[in-house]
Amino acid sequence: MWINYVRTVKMNRLIEERLSRYKSQIIDYAGLKSILVNLEFSNINDKIKKLRDDQVLKPLKKGIYIFNSTTSDNVISKELISNILLGNPSYISLDYALSY
Repeated sequence: MWINYVRTVKMNRLIEERLSRYKSQIIDYAGLKSILVNLEFSNINDKIKKLRDDQVLKPLKKGIYIFNSTTSDNVISKELISNILLGNPSYISLDYALSY
């Protein structure tokens, strides 16, 4: 039992280290699947669900996640999230642009 726990912790650290290479902290299903396959996981969807339950990943929409880093305090801008969700480039109102 203890060995399985240690192994799980090590694998989660490896996953977090690989996910932290994404500068924007936003990752899609294909990128996440690639990381997990390279780490020799067989039940990809189960592992993604576990990472979501542990709040390592937060879903933005189906197939797109935000990596919730435990070591970094980077804040993801609303503009970046809107570009991901709505497509590039998203509309910015004149009032919003002038508010800066």
